[in-house]
Amino acid sequence: RVAALLISAHENDAAIDLLRKLKTRMNSANAGWAQFDLALAYLLSADYAKAADQAHGLLKAQAAKAAMAPEAGSAWSLIGIASARLQQRDAAVDAFRQACKLNASREEHWLNLTRELMDLNRYADAISAVQKALTSLPTSYALHLRLGAAYLASDRYSDAESVFRQLTAAGDPLPTSYVGLAQVLLRT
Repeated sequence: RVAALLISAHENDAAIDLLRKLKTRMNSANAGWAQFDLALAYLLSADYAKAADQAHGLLKAQAAKAAMAPEAGSAWSLIGIASARLQQRDAAVDAFRQACKLNASREEHWLNLTRELMDLNRYADAISAVQKALTSLPTSYALHLRLGAAYLASDRYSDAESVFRQLTAAGDPLPTSYVGLAQVLLRT
């Protein structure tokens, strides 16, 4: 908690120092959360290479124990974010795919993966990933929006219109699906 407060006060070096000390003082069986928090602190400090290194270290420690801890999906997601910021796009996609595989019910993992795929103009892959995500999270508003956006970006206007109309018909309280529908109608 103290490290989180330090980061929110933009005292990143102090937070990182505190988390490094905690990680070294704890025995290896209990240091996982400290190592993840250290990786997150590096990420929030824009030191993406160190963030990825810490997350990889956490995953290696878990693999040595022959058991993946619950935070493994989050560690892969953090690696994906760091890789994307370092312009290592294929590594980012691979990391996000691993995060989705380990935690298929975590919406943010799928959103990270599909955003990266769309940033790479890999719309067919993004559509496929969103459709797979919706099998685990069929009521996800954000994933339905992402599907409509991926269809729109890939010039599949009738599919995009269908998705956005479904969202608006369901009484979407936000204007986002209406904007998406308007964009489709303007293009067609």
